[in-house]
Amino acid sequence: MPAVPCCARPSVRPRAGSALCASSDKALLVCIGKTCRLEGSQESLELLRELAPERLVVRSTTCLGRCGGGPHLSFRNSGDEYEACQGVAACLSVLRGFVADDVADNAELDGRASALALRRDGELSAARGEHRAAEALFSSSLDQHPQASTSFARAASRLALDELEGALLDASAVARDLELPSKLRARALLVATEVFIRRGDGVKAQQALAASTSTDRSVSRLPEYVAAQQRCAALQPPASVA
Repeated sequence: MPAVPCCARPSVRPRAGSALCASSDKALLVCIGKTCRLEGSQESLELLRELAPERLVVRSTTCLGRCGGGPHLSFRNSGDEYEACQGVAACLSVLRGFVADDVADNAELDGRASALALRRDGELSAARGEHRAAEALFSSSLDQHPQASTSFARAASRLALDELEGALLDASAVARDLELPSKLRARALLVATEVFIRRGDGVKAQQALAASTSTDRSVSRLPEYVAAQQRCAALQPPASVA
């Protein structure tokens, strides 16, 4: 069965009576083979996971055998396939086809899409140094749909605004969620480290910093880790002379 270009037909639907429609085990598989990865399948996987309704599971899969013109997607069991699924519009096109006329699913998809748009606007504001506007946009996004990456982004903006309690609450929520990627949790611990440094609590700052590398050692290469390490050292009391 030929793959359908994601943006060629905005409301492509699974075949009527197909296994996808009949089965309760609904999964959208995203190819992360070498070629599709080079064509952006990891980004598509993350977008689809963020946007998809709860009843649709989005998973990665090995090569689907259609290298080139990707990223490629396939609905498990149904045989429905899509190609060139890049960017928000393409991902929404696939998901609109899946939810069809289901009112609840469409409402959920609308909420998630709105939350994503708000978060991206917040990221643009934060990049311009407009952290008050960014914090408001992140909060609105979280009201639409809770998302760990948005909580982390709000923590960073709150830290920039010196709103330490709010920054710590967001960072702690991300760091405690063991289902999240280890690097995101470790970066949240670096935000917590900075909060404790600003409060002058060297012990807690050192504990949070150590926890960040225990969670994901790769954060030790980040500039914010190196800076936090130096500032933690400056908070330590001088060694006593015997």
